[in-house]
Amino acid sequence: MRQPVLLACATIFALFAALWTPAGSIAHAQTISNIAYAEWDEGGERVRRPSNQVDLEVEPIGGAPPEIGLFQFGPGDGGGGVQIVLNGTNCVATPPFVSPPLGETFIGQPIAPATVSGASAIRPGEPLVFMVEFDGANRNPDAAETYEIIIETEQDDRERIRLVETGADTGVFTGFIYTVAVPPEATPENCELSVVPGSQLRIAASGENGVREFRELVVDVLESFGSTVFDSETGDPVNGARVTLVDADTGQPVQLFGNDGFSDFPSTVVTGQSVTDGRGLSYDPGPGDFFFAVVPPGRYRLIVEPPDPYTGISQAEPRELAAFVDSRGNPYDIVQGSYGDAFVIGGPSSIEIDIPLDQPTAPLSVEKAASRQLAQPGDPVLFSIRVSSTDQTRPTRPITIRDTLPSQLRLRPDSLRLDGAEIATGVEITPDGREFSVRVPPLAAGAAATLTYITEVLPQARAGDAINSARAEDDRGQVSDTVDAAVRIERETIASRMTIIGRITEGGCGVDPRTATGVPGVRVMMEDGSYSVTDEDGRYHFEAVTPGLHVVQIDESTLPLDRAAVDCARNTRSAGRAFSRFVEGRGGGLYRADFRVRAVEPREAPESASAPVARPEPLSDIAAAGGERDWLDGEEPGIAWLFPAADHNPRARVIRVAIKHAPGQTVRLSLNGEPVASVAFEGLRTNAAGTVSVSQWRGIGIEPRASGAGAIAAYRRRRVPSADRRAADRPRRPPRPSWADRRLLRSLALFSGCRG
Repeated sequence: MRQPVLLACATIFALFAALWTPAGSIAHAQTISNIAYAEWDEGGERVRRPSNQVDLEVEPIGGAPPEIGLFQFGPGDGGGGVQIVLNGTNCVATPPFVSPPLGETFIGQPIAPATVSGASAIRPGEPLVFMVEFDGANRNPDAAETYEIIIETEQDDRERIRLVETGADTGVFTGFIYTVAVPPEATPENCELSVVPGSQLRIAASGENGVREFRELVVDVLESFGSTVFDSETGDPVNGARVTLVDADTGQPVQLFGNDGFSDFPSTVVTGQSVTDGRGLSYDPGPGDFFFAVVPPGRYRLIVEPPDPYTGISQAEPRELAAFVDSRGNPYDIVQGSYGDAFVIGGPSSIEIDIPLDQPTAPLSVEKAASRQLAQPGDPVLFSIRVSSTDQTRPTRPITIRDTLPSQLRLRPDSLRLDGAEIATGVEITPDGREFSVRVPPLAAGAAATLTYITEVLPQARAGDAINSARAEDDRGQVSDTVDAAVRIERETIASRMTIIGRITEGGCGVDPRTATGVPGVRVMMEDGSYSVTDEDGRYHFEAVTPGLHVVQIDESTLPLDRAAVDCARNTRSAGRAFSRFVEGRGGGLYRADFRVRAVEPREAPESASAPVARPEPLSDIAAAGGERDWLDGEEPGIAWLFPAADHNPRARVIRVAIKHAPGQTVRLSLNGEPVASVAFEGLRTNAAGTVSVSQWRGIGIEPRASGAGAIAAYRRRRVPSADRRAADRPRRPPRPSWADRRLLRSLALFSGCRG
């Protein structure tokens, strides 16, 4: 019966082989059934008999498969964190490497328990904490056991960590390993996990028997260099700045460490220059970058020594710097420490604080001009302020022009123009209207901007110099020189003006003018173009006339068709013309110039008078001055004088000019042979098609015209002795209407319905 026994033993051995599984492999609960067989020869036949069936329930060792997690020291972004027990450093190193303790930068880090948070991203030099939950490795419920894992990375690094159970019968095993940047190349089993900044760390972990039991783990590795010193105006990185990290309380430089957390690292670095730590590892920052590898917890400040020509840390608001990005294409980190303020680091980490620097802005050049040097109450005065950059290499900062008006002038806010365009925003005016400011966008290198506006001389303005002051300043405190423009204010009293009155009467020379009937509705004019219309009694008058010699005459076209003027006096005052009189007087005087008319053969009525013409609707002052027109609207290519028309009658002693020309052409405008002041140039506009351009001027002062000068000179020659004619023939500057004159002219124009 030996053979059957041997067969049964072989079968039992197979049963034990089926029950055995490698330690640490993942098993599942199952039932193993076994039946033994015996065979022998009996009566020449082979006999085989089975035994009874034996069922064996097999449970997997440790229950559920291991779960692994990655953590780092310190609470997460939301605070809090998880507390776990770390019983020392647990790296298994191959000689001659020695497993490093938790020290230097992390020497004060508590480990029993330690506060950790999930490691989604780490920096080189930062410990990486592992936590494995695995009941299968918890074999002795009365003691804290160990569990070894093997870590492999894509950088060909392989490290062994012996995790320690956090306590008896917990089934939770923890440990950590230091990380170090690549380069240098990874060295397996040296208790330093090599990582590549700017990439992802991919980890495959295995259990004690070398069989891979855990899923692949991925964590981002942050760049070593995350801080930049940059130009606050351009956003460009700045090399050569010395940056020192100091204790905020003592002001002394701080002891720092390299990426491994142990090697010495300098507390002063220079942007854009390489740094070598105590281990000999070199750090090569990009343009404008600086780097403090591992900084212990504490309260710090950054001291910056800027290179020439920079003056120091900028005071620009973060919103002004938001559009700039660093050399990696990321927005700059403008935080509390960016402006030299103290900041707090709660755990060992790197500096991520970008610092803006200011360059000294080039002086601003400011020029100011006025459209006239003499003015009277009611006169408009056009001012221009030209601000320009003196730096031909870089743009300016935003500029504010501040203007202070004298008490004699009042600003017309609707007249403010910047380079000829209306200003929609950025204008501030004080309640009393004496001061205003205009925000000007940054100017390109070497460029300029021109601000123009109109003021009006107040009726109560005192005589004397009205000095208008202005200055420009940028948002970094660079202030220009203050520039002035003076206007001489002249006031005329009633004693300095004369009045001319008169009457037009019927009946010719044979009727006493005191009892004669007056002729209404006749226009009476002076040599400067001003006029009056006789009332129902034939009376007219001119107030506030400049002292001197003047011409007063009837507009014969306004006489009745059957009436004509007659000269009854026949003296030099009429110069042989019945409808004209010379009037000469002094200030404060009242002077009279009467006219007489007689009946004549009726004249033919003008064709235009055959049918009554409706009186046109009077234009507004703005429309009459050409201020409500789009000069490009409907214009065809060519050269033309658009405004004013030949028959234009301005309502004030200033005028607008618009000239059409081809794009690329330059128009030069002169008045009485003299170039028009540049302050009056409003700008050039070109249509969308690029076929028509229009140059515009506004606020051009009009001096009184010497109309009637020839007749006045002839009159003087007849009444002045020959010895004095030379002096009499000398040209005299014609008088200029005052504010009162214009008030009178406007009133008369309204009365007659003639408003130009």
